[in-house]
Amino acid sequence: MTVSEIQNKTMHLSSKSISKTRAGLGFASRRKSRARAKGIRGSLIALIALIACGAMLAPVVSGTLYAKPKAEPEFLHVKNAAPRSRAALQFTNDELTQHKFYTRSQTLQAYGEFAFADFISIHANLPVTRRWVTDAERQTRFDNMRVGAKLGFRFDWLMPYFGLAVDLPTGDEEEGIGSKEIGNIEPHAGLRIGSGWFFWQLGARYNSESNKEFREVDLQEFRRFYLLETAIALSFQYVDLLVEYSYKRLLEEQEFPGLSASVIAPGVNIKPTKNFVIGLGVTYALSREREYDYGYQVRLTYLF
Repeated sequence: MTVSEIQNKTMHLSSKSISKTRAGLGFASRRKSRARAKGIRGSLIALIALIACGAMLAPVVSGTLYAKPKAEPEFLHVKNAAPRSRAALQFTNDELTQHKFYTRSQTLQAYGEFAFADFISIHANLPVTRRWVTDAERQTRFDNMRVGAKLGFRFDWLMPYFGLAVDLPTGDEEEGIGSKEIGNIEPHAGLRIGSGWFFWQLGARYNSESNKEFREVDLQEFRRFYLLETAIALSFQYVDLLVEYSYKRLLEEQEFPGLSASVIAPGVNIKPTKNFVIGLGVTYALSREREYDYGYQVRLTYLF
């Protein structure tokens, strides 16, 4: 039995969820291919425009191409909204047990981000995933790579932020890790409040699968979901205390209510120097439908 067959049979508790599920949360609703293609192409054009406009405006707004913002907490589960030049290495371990089914996923990813100014940056990550699934051999390979850009305008204690990310199909769905054909496009926006010792972040993301043709072909069904995320940080000189939360809802056909999953993730950052951060966090699923039961993550970050 292959990994993909096992996943399709066991990832959810209800039979309807199982028949509609792929990659832990199932298939998305079908839409008109022509309209979808226009929307995805528009997102890619927006990503290029975001980078180009920010690069042109950077010298005018900041006075320098290498502005360094004030110290801010590095979140572990929720995506960091603040543009900043940083390099990171992160290890994540997730586990799921349902009846006789068991899966364990470990990912080591290298992350790099370059800020043209204190309000715009581009970023990329390269993940390698190892996966264990019941009655199947362990698989290890490159997962889907992510590239993107983000804007964050700091006004003292307030920072609205916007961004767009693209997941490239550098994995292999037959081995249950990423995909050779399907990538993702994810625009996001949110608000960050705080300065000094207290920070609060609230944001929303919309994610849609896509392929090289920007439309569903053969028997493909693109998965679409939205993600709401929030995080609170208490920041001190050598330590940050973090509590993060995310809610993910799958968009499906009307006859099948959308599946959802919520996760809470307390964590801590240890800051031996002002530029080096060691992050430790745990994740725990609160909802019945879930991609994993619990997990932990370790992140080493250097801020430039």
